[in-house]
Amino acid sequence: MELSGLPYYERWFAAGILIGAVIGLAALSLYYLQSLLFGQLVLQDLLHVNANCMTQAQYEADLGWLVLMPLVLAAAYPLSLLVAVALRTPEVGSDVPVRAYHRNLRLRPEDAAAPILSSAVTVGLGGSAGLESPAAHAGAALGQLITRWLNMTAEDRRRAVAIGLGAGIGAIFKSPFAGAILSAELLYRRDVETDVLYPSFIASSVAYAVYGAATGYSPIMGFYLGPFRALYLPLMLLLGLVAAGVGMLYARALRAMGSVLRPLGNPFLRTALGGLAVGAIALAFPEVMGEGFGWVRMSMSGQVVGLLPLYALVALLPLAKLLATSLTLGSGAKGGVFAPGLDIGAFMGLAYGLALHALMPAVVPDVAPFVIVGMLSTFGAASSAPISSMLMTIEMTGSLTLLPGEMIALAVAMLAYR
Repeated sequence: MELSGLPYYERWFAAGILIGAVIGLAALSLYYLQSLLFGQLVLQDLLHVNANCMTQAQYEADLGWLVLMPLVLAAAYPLSLLVAVALRTPEVGSDVPVRAYHRNLRLRPEDAAAPILSSAVTVGLGGSAGLESPAAHAGAALGQLITRWLNMTAEDRRRAVAIGLGAGIGAIFKSPFAGAILSAELLYRRDVETDVLYPSFIASSVAYAVYGAATGYSPIMGFYLGPFRALYLPLMLLLGLVAAGVGMLYARALRAMGSVLRPLGNPFLRTALGGLAVGAIALAFPEVMGEGFGWVRMSMSGQVVGLLPLYALVALLPLAKLLATSLTLGSGAKGGVFAPGLDIGAFMGLAYGLALHALMPAVVPDVAPFVIVGMLSTFGAASSAPISSMLMTIEMTGSLTLLPGEMIALAVAMLAYR
């Protein structure tokens, strides 16, 4: 009996396992290309630049090498665009599978390869972007290709696009539960596609199991073990208001930068100039480089790196990351918007937490809660995916203790953003 002839649950149990295994392997290829080939061999071994994280002492010692970053990114961004154009996939990201789902479009094999290769160049060489949207794009294409190979129905092929999207993000972020929910939540602004939830749970879990077998299963941000304080609730309510403004600024900057750079004409010239500008920003704010999660982990202890004095650096860092990401994606280099959105929120939360710590150190002895809640509320509001964003934050930090503050901040941020 063909798989398409089986009942829904039996059919998708088998197909979900296969889709998840293939997407887990695709996520690993993206990870290794980005981290080992470009991040390790090119940046760290040849240029002595660690785009993932560095201390102030390392930053000062390697500043002579860091001055090469404008030239590195001026070459990396056009290369990223060239790969995408050569594979006939000029647009890379989660918007592609969402559009394919709603319009019942056919994704090509190139839609699996192009996001992986082009974004590995951008992020691996220090560009300000994420891996999750390219993983979602590749996962959606692979999911649809597998269902075509299995001779499943047109409706099943359509579902597979959403299932692959969530499994790709769930693997890269090591958040399988959030990835499964995101596959149903990201498709609409104010609704959830329940038909994809069951197969998404299976595919996302298997993709995470395959990906984590090689990269480890620890949360990306480590384990947050601090306690929750009731006094944090009003402070996090205010943080939600700030997060809404920052999220709105991020969304508008992403749209505006493409329009600003479009008159430059030649797309490869645009990307080269974008890379040059981002490399210049990285000289003063090295935290803008790469996917940013190593920098966020460091910021949870109140540490930042750069040329400016501490409080000036902390105050400007969210805007620097926002500008660097807008220049990266607006110029045409390929990468994701989710991870930078989390970084921007985390850096904004760090600035907010340090300000509170300076004003009342007995009440706010630790900035980590505000980094985490700032990360969630900024991205949750901007993405219009509050449930999966909250689950993602819980899985990425391995903690439920901040849940009351996370919920109130996200609720306020969603209200203000809308």
